[in-house]
Amino acid sequence: MIEKQIVSEKQVKLEIESILNKRLFQSKVINRETYEEVQEELLKEINKEKEKV
Repeated sequence: MIEKQIVSEKQVKLEIESILNKRLFQSKVINRETYEEVQEELLKEINKEKEKV
C-alpha cells in the first residue's frame, strides 16, 4: 500500500471520492471510461491541493 501525506481537509475528501470512484468501477456501476475521467480529475485536484502547502 502506498503511504500518502494528507495536507488538508479538502484533500481528505478528494481521496475518499477517489476510493469511492474505484469501488463503483469495481462493482460495475460505472464503466472504465467514466472511472478514468473522474479519476484523472480527482488526481489533478489532489495535486493542486498538495502544491498549496
